[in-house]
Amino acid sequence: MVLPLTATIPGANAGGSGVMAKILREQDGLSAQVVSLVGIYSCTSVRDPELDPLLAKALASRALLKLKSVRMDQHEQTETCLVHGRDLCLSNEPVTAAIV
Repeated sequence: MVLPLTATIPGANAGGSGVMAKILREQDGLSAQVVSLVGIYSCTSVRDPELDPLLAKALASRALLKLKSVRMDQHEQTETCLVHGRDLCLSNEPVTAAIV
């Protein structure tokens, strides 16, 4: 699946800025990699209010460019978590290392 991961950027137009991520289901979990940067007109009413500021921070610091996996297991936040939410974590750990 190719998915835009965007956030509301203060001072930007009505659109969101972010990255286009390629997410693959693998035997041990969901691997991910950034394909390109993206600017997109947002459907702001569907943004997750918890994840939006976390995505914006990861985009501003360019940490999201290190995306390697999507985790949906419950775990404590560590330094490998680029965006750590209640139900979703974007991580810089490869999928085999992320799922224990």
